[in-house]
Amino acid sequence: MSLLDHFFNTLISFAFAYGLYEFLQMVNNTDLFKFISEHNPTIIDFSGSVTEDEDDDEVVTQVVKNIKFEDKYLEKFKTFPNEYQFTNEEVELEIQEYERIKSIYEQNRLNGIHDISSKLAKIDAIYSETDTNNKSSISDHCKNLLLEYFEKNNADETDFEHLLSLLLTEKYIFLNDLRLLEATTLNEDEMRLFARQYIINKKLDQGINNYVLELTPLGNIYMRYNNHKKSFEYFSNNTIPYRYLEPVARKYVMTYWCKPIFIDIDEELKAAEIRYDEDIKKKEEEAKRHDDTSKQNKIFARLKNYNKDNNSKNQPNMQMKNRNQPSMPLPPQIKANLPNVNQTSGKQLLKENANRYTWEGRLANFSLLKKVDKKIVDKNLSLSFSDFKRMQQSSAK
Repeated sequence: MSLLDHFFNTLISFAFAYGLYEFLQMVNNTDLFKFISEHNPTIIDFSGSVTEDEDDDEVVTQVVKNIKFEDKYLEKFKTFPNEYQFTNEEVELEIQEYERIKSIYEQNRLNGIHDISSKLAKIDAIYSETDTNNKSSISDHCKNLLLEYFEKNNADETDFEHLLSLLLTEKYIFLNDLRLLEATTLNEDEMRLFARQYIINKKLDQGINNYVLELTPLGNIYMRYNNHKKSFEYFSNNTIPYRYLEPVARKYVMTYWCKPIFIDIDEELKAAEIRYDEDIKKKEEEAKRHDDTSKQNKIFARLKNYNKDNNSKNQPNMQMKNRNQPSMPLPPQIKANLPNVNQTSGKQLLKENANRYTWEGRLANFSLLKKVDKKIVDKNLSLSFSDFKRMQQSSAK
């Protein structure tokens, strides 16, 4: 499809969307092309002013720019808000999730305090039966309490003095846990962050049902986002290179307002360059520190190996076996043009993150319509035989 055909197809789509009468009135307005570029994210942004004296060819040249497919949507993507857009229902659900998290945390905190307090009460009850002046004399009732607390059955083989020392150790541990639990409170910001993350995951889970269609230089492609795999999945009849998948993913995140899931390669390269410079600076500082230390503490010693010197003089220079040595040396003019694989030039940057893409099959395997679970639509299909008999008995009564 040529650029001119693409432009006129866009005009026709707006004519059907806004009505033919309103569209014809809009044609007379010089802001028509600006309006189209602002309300259609799938075409390039309009720039410049259009006058009535300009012919159609010049107008088309200004609206649809001749850019590479790799850079498609890039200009609009840079200015697109890096945030999620939530509906009123999702905002209300986030508030409910925040209240639920807060309630669960407070309940778990109170349950933990109650459990520790109960254990400390049992320990105090056992120590109240002992004689503080004479630890060796332990009453029978105290022995029974110790056996019950440590879940032991044989009293004859039990060292009760050792159990008392273990009980004292556990008391100190419980007192410390109780103090930490009473002093620890979950921050309001953390609870709101957990609630927001819950809504984001719930929103991204719907991405499996959201698609975008794009015409690439290698054919059509349908793309969606799988939140469980953290990957963009696509259907196409041809092998699509990574550089063509990136613009389609940009279109997806702008269409469904989920730009934070997209990993910008330019930002990753900038972060990798910063880490590279920091590593180089750190290595230089360590090397300088090592040189200063070696100059101060270096001891020169040279040991002569007599056996090695004598053997090297008496033994002939024999080649070792299993060595891959060339049969003849390379000519100088060829050797000079060979690249040195052991030497690297420039910065070797390593990106920690990148967008992930998964091919799901050909377009013939793609089904836009989802199968409806009949058990959800008709509750009777999910009934078991026992439930059916129970319903029959209740209706007979």
